[in-house]
Amino acid sequence: MAVDVEGVLAASHARLCTVYNERYDTTYTETKAALGYDAYIDDKPGLADKLAADQCQYLVKQPWNRSAWKHDWTVTVASVVEAVDRLLANTGGP
Repeated sequence: MAVDVEGVLAASHARLCTVYNERYDTTYTETKAALGYDAYIDDKPGLADKLAADQCQYLVKQPWNRSAWKHDWTVTVASVVEAVDRLLANTGGP
């Protein structure tokens, strides 16, 4: 079942966190998906498999993650900048 990724983002503006250039210790979590964010920007191909139905991944296209480009909870983007632009456009951000 495909998730309305754009709808999830629009509905979850209050919980959306934009994090850039900061480190988060994920040592005690099995996956970044456990951090509970609504949306992730990443190039890791396996992340979407671990997301809940109300989460999504903006997957930055790379040669090594081609197998994940068509995942139901993935929105493929060419760059982090494109992902941020799309997130802001869907959440009424600045």
